[in-house]
Amino acid sequence: NESEQAKMFLAYCYYNGIGVERSVEQAMEELEKLSDSKHPLAYYQSAQIVKEQYGEEQGELLIELLLKSADLGYVQAQVDLMNIYAEGKYVPECPQLCIEFAQKASIQGHPEALFTLAICLIKGYGTKKDKIKAKELLKLAADRGSSDADEILKSL
Repeated sequence: NESEQAKMFLAYCYYNGIGVERSVEQAMEELEKLSDSKHPLAYYQSAQIVKEQYGEEQGELLIELLLKSADLGYVQAQVDLMNIYAEGKYVPECPQLCIEFAQKASIQGHPEALFTLAICLIKGYGTKKDKIKAKELLKLAADRGSSDADEILKSL
């Protein structure tokens, strides 16, 4: 709704010092007002501030915020979680969760998620190997602009 969007914009302004004095604390206070929001961007924006300001020190909070955003369907949060679980940053590496979030983002056509899911299928990372399905996903990723997918397709 418009009230939530206004709070997110105000938080963005505080965080970036646009028209107001820069204040991470004020930005987080505005975003905290959205703690019961059903707007995925509110959680994602909060997660980005936590990541930039606190890093691994607040990794648990970062994951919590990304999960809320991803559960509300925000594709970039799903992709971020896919990468976090693949890399084992902030949390232990977890191939199954990497695959889960790659699948969620792939359904929305995200090229990086399609590519990652294809690579997981080629390597058998967190799933059974399936080169036929991997090729299909690589084609979709390439069609959506992934030059990496295009290169791998040429080598298969």
